Amino acid sequence: MTSDPSAPPQRVHHPRGLAARWLRVGQQAIAYTRQAGLAAALRRVVLTLRQVAPAYARAGWRRVWPRGDLYQAWIRRTEPGRAALAAQRAEQATFAYRPLISLLTPVYNPAPNVLRDTLASVLAQTYDRWELCLVDGASDAPGVAATLAGAAAGDPRLRVKTLPRNLGISGNLN
Repeated sequence: MTSDPSAPPQRVHHPRGLAARWLRVGQQAIAYTRQAGLAAALRRVVLTLRQVAPAYARAGWRRVWPRGDLYQAWIRRTEPGRAALAAQRAEQATFAYRPLISLLTPVYNPAPNVLRDTLASVLAQTYDRWELCLVDGASDAPGVAATLAGAAAGDPRLRVKTLPRNLGISGNLN
């Protein structure tokens, strides 16, 4: 079982097809590694990626990988409805042990819609004993400071700390 690494990627239309393809690729990789050794297998992976990546980029990743609407369909099937969310809210209020859950989130120049969606997602949680600690690493993108300040003013569980300069993810969280 050999494949031509310079051949353009095949279009995938169904997740099962993708899984089967990756299973075959994995089996081929294991067989080649056993035959040629790990170093040769790694060299082959690097060379294959160098050859195939431009073809994927030209074809457009969305045409190669399963469509995003598959994920949206899964969300529609699995997300709880209003009644289930109301039941979760009622049930969590009866817990004998209700710890405070702290979510630490570094912020640095996020896209406005990503920041708003993140805040809305946390605010929509059915468990109410949480705090969202947002650490802004001196964002200079327009609207970030105002969005954070407005959100914090609207809910005391949102805590915002603005640093004088960006220290990176780990530095900002420390």
